Formats: sequence, structure tokens, C-alpha cells
Amino acid sequence: MTNVSRRTVLKLVGATAAATMAGWSSQDARASTTGTAVTLNCWDYWTAGGTKKSADEAYAAYMKANPQVTIKRRTIAFDQYKRTLLQAASAGQVPDVIAVDNSDVSSFAALGLLSDLTGRLAAWSGAGDILDNAWKTAVWQGKRWAVPDAVNCLVLWYNKKALRDAGTVVPTTWDELRSVAPKLTKKNQFALAVSAVQSEESTYQWLPWLWQAGGDVPTLDGEGGKAALQIWKDLIDRGHMSRGVVSWGQQDVMNQFANGQAAMMVNGPWQIPDLTATAPKGFEWGVAPLPKNEQEASVIGAEDLAIPARSSNPDAAFDLIKWLKQPAVAKQYVITGNQLPSSKTLVDDPYWADDVVRSVFVKELTVARPRAYGEHYLDISKAIQLAIQRALTGQASVADSLAQAARAIKPLLRS
Repeated sequence: MTNVSRRTVLKLVGATAAATMAGWSSQDARASTTGTAVTLNCWDYWTAGGTKKSADEAYAAYMKANPQVTIKRRTIAFDQYKRTLLQAASAGQVPDVIAVDNSDVSSFAALGLLSDLTGRLAAWSGAGDILDNAWKTAVWQGKRWAVPDAVNCLVLWYNKKALRDAGTVVPTTWDELRSVAPKLTKKNQFALAVSAVQSEESTYQWLPWLWQAGGDVPTLDGEGGKAALQIWKDLIDRGHMSRGVVSWGQQDVMNQFANGQAAMMVNGPWQIPDLTATAPKGFEWGVAPLPKNEQEASVIGAEDLAIPARSSNPDAAFDLIKWLKQPAVAKQYVITGNQLPSSKTLVDDPYWADDVVRSVFVKELTVARPRAYGEHYLDISKAIQLAIQRALTGQASVADSLAQAARAIKPLLRS
């Protein structure tokens, strides 16, 4: 895989930004609402970066095409988001469209925060264009409560020079990873970096390894779970992965990789602009599918769009969501947000399919799975995080750490 040079990527980003603005201004969609003035309150937690910009530009384009609609956007810090929504719901002052982390859809629906969109989606011709595994993030108790927005997944990033200097190639399996790790470990450089911090980031990063090993959350303490956690522990114990991973978020992982302190990392597409901007001049990198074990797997992340129960304008809100999912609109939206499309049409678009980096991400979407474990997923994830921490820091064995987590998780899966 050839690398896109720093200069080329910066030129591409500039060209994309110009094309994006032209794309927004050229959209001529009209809302299906009548000429009656409508105000839509849209809430999300995209406080910075490409996702914030993509929402701002999309909403501006929609209002330009539909002057009878006014969109009032509110951004709320992620750690305050659910509480703020609950407070608004209890006061009867809910917004009209909300962004929901796709792992939270079930819990939001169970709390009564979301409108059931099953009927609306059955009548919408655009529903069939959304990736099947993206739709799985929006389902709870057999009904659909949201519409997948942009998506993302994880791949393996690698430092080309580090691999050349070690006389090795990108690992495609766990066995190959174990083989190349000693060759890529040297003074001031570890072979691999992952996020194992006690937060959702570690669950997000570790679940693909669990699935690759043939395991799953309901059988967490089985052979698959033990293999998936053991390989991380082995890499640490043998000095091929830093013990610091237990405190690293995904941004910290990217910094380690960009600074040459990790020859490879596991991360998502949102890091492309940051890596391009912060990596030293001449830094050569590439991406590849995650190394597989019994099977290939990645994880599907990002947000879904939902309409809160008791929204004052559910018809207009759904019209906005449908407009955002038109391929021509969604393409600009996803490019600006540094994410991946949830559209079957767009994953085959040359922008993704013909690019040496982005094509790897959209290919991984075909094996990416949702974190669809019901309304208690937040507590399930916390149990997994604790197991990862206990095993990697030596507080307990891999088997005991997973057994404790499995006991906590079992009753949470019954609902």
C-alpha cells in the first residue's frame, strides 16, 4: 500500500473543503413540510472538529433550501448530554432531533426518550441504502428508534519506515503479530499501541479482538474472551506494548504513533487530519485491516440520529433526517466530519473505494459489528473495562478478571 504524502494530504484537505462548500450550496432539496414556519431544535455533543463543522454546514444548507425552517443547534458536553436530555424530558421541553452514540440507542429507548421510527422507516425509500450492520445499532426490542448517521470503525495503522527497518511486513493474523512484535520493539519504540483506559474507548478497542477469537459478550469468560485479553497482556508482559496503555485514550494512542513511540496502533478514521497535521515531516504511514484470529472483525461506532418522544415537530424532524441521508448530501457531510458513510451507495463511491487509505476503512465496515447488547450496555461496558484493567495491571489473572465481569454482565443481558 502506497502512502499519501503529507503535502498531498494537505492539498487534498484543502480541495475537499472547497468542494464541500460548493456541494452544500448546490443542493436544491426542498422539505416536504408545508410553507408554515417551523423551528427545529437539534442537539448533539459535537463541540469541535470536523463533526461540528459538518453539522453547521449541513444545517445552513438545509435552511437555505427551506427558508420556512429554522434550525437551532445546541451542543452539550458528552459527559453532560444524557443528564441534560433527561432533565429536558422531565420538564416537557425536548428538542426535535438528537445525536445518540450508537451504543446508547437501546438505553435511550428504554428510558422512553425516543420516538419509535419503525413505521416512518418502513415507508421511506432511502432506508434500503443504509448498511445493514449500521441499522443494527438502531434496533431495540425489534423496533427501530433512530437512523444511522455517519459511522466509523477501527483498523491497524503502521509506520512504514519502522517496518522496513525491522525487515518485516504488516501482520495479517494474530500469529504474525506475535512474530513481528519483537522485531518492532526497540529503545523508545513499542510494537503496538491500543487504548485500554478505563472508559468506553477500551471496550470499543477490545471488542474486535473478542469477536475475532470467536467470543462474544454473553460468553465473555469463555475461550474466546481469554484469548482476546491474553494477547494484550502477553504483548505488555513481553515488552512489546507499553504498560501505559491502561491510561491512554485513543488520542494518546495517536500521539504515541505520530511521535514514533509505537510502530503500529489501532485507531479510527477521525485521526487522519490530526496525524497529517502533527506527524513529523516525511513520516510515512499506512493502514490495514486488523489482524485476524479465527475470523475478521472490527467495531462500528459514531452516532445515530433520533427524534425524541414528545417532539413538537416530528414530521419536520424526520424530513431533515431524510434529507441528510441523501447520498449527495451525506457525502459532503461525511467528508467534512472525517467519518465513514453509512450508505451502501457511498461506500462504493471513488472518494472511498479508490483511495488507498479510506478504502481500507470502508472494507473493514463489512466485518464491523455493533455494540448492540441491550439497554444496560453502559454497565456491561464498565464491567469489561474493569476486567481489562485488572488483567493488564496484574491485579488478577485473565481468567479471574473475565469471570468476575461475566458474573456482573449475565443479569444485564436478560432484559
